[in-house]
Amino acid sequence: MPPPPPPPMTPEEELAMLEDYKRALEEDLRDLQEELKGVEERIRELKKALEKKG
Repeated sequence: MPPPPPPPMTPEEELAMLEDYKRALEEDLRDLQEELKGVEERIRELKKALEKKG
């Protein structure tokens, strides 16, 4: 049997929850952007190495 649904939030509670969630998403986005930069740099390095080899 699933748990009962949570009680409805007040607009103030929802706003606070959404602002916290937005901050968490922004942090995740920064982390992903950094990871992406590292991957892109490695791709460039590998392509250069392959060009020199070929």
